[in-house]
Amino acid sequence: MIFYGTGTRRIFYRSENFATGLTVTAYVWNTSLVKSALQTFIEISDGLYYLDYSFSVIGGYPIILYETAVAKTNTTIRIFPAITNAGTGSTESVYNVVDDDGNAIAGASVVVTSDIEGTVKVAEGTTDDFGNVTFYLNAGTYYMWTIKSGYSFTCPDTEVV
Repeated sequence: MIFYGTGTRRIFYRSENFATGLTVTAYVWNTSLVKSALQTFIEISDGLYYLDYSFSVIGGYPIILYETAVAKTNTTIRIFPAITNAGTGSTESVYNVVDDDGNAIAGASVVVTSDIEGTVKVAEGTTDDFGNVTFYLNAGTYYMWTIKSGYSFTCPDTEVV
């Protein structure tokens, strides 16, 4: 499961059989079930496509995805409210987010879960100018889910406190 908050979020799609050179499009219904204009994805490479889409309200957004005008799959993107605290545990834990060159990434959203499936949120925060976000966690294993438009992260990242 991917956690999204309101705002512009990047949606990824892998084409059938990793096909390249397709026109990947989608319709998105908002929480009032109003259908969007046709949205066009951008190809990254190797059959991977993305779309930056603005989610303005908490709730479910049904999506139908097309490859060159042929319906291929559907999904629902779920938009969750932000958790307003950094956790309630007894240990201060600083999590650092950097790019492939080791440069700090400011403004990245990090969701902490206690299960690898990402269903039990423990805390959430946003990285500072140094790519750091501080959480208060009890001893244990946690899973970090990082999101920022324009970046791709391997999620979840496992952290032991």
